[in-house]
Amino acid sequence: MEVKTGAIKAIVNLTKSTNDTSTYNESFNYAIGYPTEPGSTFKLASMLAVIDEYNISLDEKVVVGNGECMYFDKKVKDSHAPESPTLSVQRVFETSSNVGVSKIITKYYSKNPQQFANKLNSFHLNEKLGLSIPGEGKGVIPQTKTKFWSGVTLPQLSYGYESLITPLQTLTLYNAVANDGKMVKPRFVKEIKRNGVVVKTFGTEILEEQIVKKETIAKAKKLLEGVVQNGSGKTLNITAFKVGGKTGTAQIAKTGAKKVKGKSAYGDVGDRNYQASFVGYFPAENPQYSCIVVINSPSNGVYYAAAVAGPVFK
Repeated sequence: MEVKTGAIKAIVNLTKSTNDTSTYNESFNYAIGYPTEPGSTFKLASMLAVIDEYNISLDEKVVVGNGECMYFDKKVKDSHAPESPTLSVQRVFETSSNVGVSKIITKYYSKNPQQFANKLNSFHLNEKLGLSIPGEGKGVIPQTKTKFWSGVTLPQLSYGYESLITPLQTLTLYNAVANDGKMVKPRFVKEIKRNGVVVKTFGTEILEEQIVKKETIAKAKKLLEGVVQNGSGKTLNITAFKVGGKTGTAQIAKTGAKKVKGKSAYGDVGDRNYQASFVGYFPAENPQYSCIVVINSPSNGVYYAAAVAGPVFK
């Protein structure tokens, strides 16, 4: 997507054939029509909310311990052991600590979780973008007054679970950060011609003049650039120009799976499907393009986003 205009420059959706696993076809537009739990790419939305409303410092310390913590009956675990029992907000984001992000969000929003949901709603994550091509999926951000909200929803939501977001919605948010806070609608149609004569043109449509304060955007850019320079996205550290972005590895809930006591809706360990994502913008110092890569159920036992989606983005 072109940062300033929202023009979609390229979009591709490949599905592996069921009868011939070596071929792929373009049979469904996952980018616009397939909302899923986004996983760690959602952490940007959480950080935008808490930085904007509470002006937290990126140097604020967060106790992550051994990379595990409990919320009621739910254990939250980091994918890798933390480098230290205490991390700064910057390092929590760079190393994509689920424990760290959940602790930040519960610290500031546990007394009023709907305030957090409201802030996420203001990023247009719970509604359709109103695209000019059909089949758009609708994002879902849980609200406290619905039956889906529980004692573990706030921490789970903070690192990208219990919500549904399409890849294009995620990209639109990251594009807004690249665009200094101005959120523009993804644009697929530039003009309509009849017999070679232009009868209608489509300009850039602004969804939100400023999604958060300018100071918040500056901090968000520092977080995203830190991921690529010093964190989970180091494989994208391109020498030609700087990239800002975020990795995301999410477990995929099994279709029709019911959560039974002691069982996970995501399947048993060793029998889980994952979604690997990388979303970002470049060049970081003067962003021209934003881009998202999502790989569903990567094979060969390698599913971390930096190893799977990162090289495609690169």
